[in-house]
Amino acid sequence: DPSLVAWTDCLASHPSAIKPSGRSAGSSTRLKMRITELRSRISDYFSDPATYSKDTVHSELGGRTVEQALEDGLEPGDIWKGIVAHNPAMPAKFR
Repeated sequence: DPSLVAWTDCLASHPSAIKPSGRSAGSSTRLKMRITELRSRISDYFSDPATYSKDTVHSELGGRTVEQALEDGLEPGDIWKGIVAHNPAMPAKFR
């Protein structure tokens, strides 16, 4: 899947954003974005990240704001993908 490859490349370019999931030895390791990295990326792109996260409703997040999605337990990486999809004009350097 090309979108998965692009997402993996994106994660690889942000080493502080990834960590192994809590899987047992011998199973595949999945990379996860940390909430701090999600907030950092939001701050890098949006001039008022707190308001964006609190007030902007994303259809890509099931009609939730970023804050609601976090409270509901969505993975930060999935939230970021929703933000990117919601903002198609976002330059590649922020994706």
